[in-house]
Amino acid sequence: MKSKVTVSATILAAALAVAGCQSTVETRESTAELPPMEQPFYPKGTVFQSEGLNGPIKTTVVKNDGVVFEASDTDGCSWSRSVKFAQLAPSASWNNCGTRSSTETAEVELISGNMWPLTLESKAGFSVKGNSTNSAGGGAWETARSCEVDGVVNLTVPAGTFDAYKVVCKDTWNTRTT
Repeated sequence: MKSKVTVSATILAAALAVAGCQSTVETRESTAELPPMEQPFYPKGTVFQSEGLNGPIKTTVVKNDGVVFEASDTDGCSWSRSVKFAQLAPSASWNNCGTRSSTETAEVELISGNMWPLTLESKAGFSVKGNSTNSAGGGAWETARSCEVDGVVNLTVPAGTFDAYKVVCKDTWNTRTT
């Protein structure tokens, strides 16, 4: 049974990553007790399919050397972040993401907690100070992001139905649920 839990945690990591960006995910609360989930590692060449504002988006990991994680989308958006903060942390740099053409960089600092391994008690806080260069002039900005596990959900994606940790991250502009 233990090997089944290990396989489930691996599948869960993939489902969690893909589900974070899909708009067609069906979720419902779950009473499942999940084991702690270690931080997933996505090697160069890993591809995720998700639903964007203008249709399907394919995201490809272009670098993961254990220090920096870089990815790019088929819609022209590219970004990087520190591997030590992983998938839930704010990006340290990004280019041509969203509705405007811009390049942004940020200093990201973990100020409290730790998300990994994911458990029902996981939470973390980040301080983010950045600079934007875009056609409107850009400028300096700052925000804080808080992330925490908000229970367990049962989600259905094209790959199947899985129990997963529900993670909610909030900053000045957005609330993201993964």
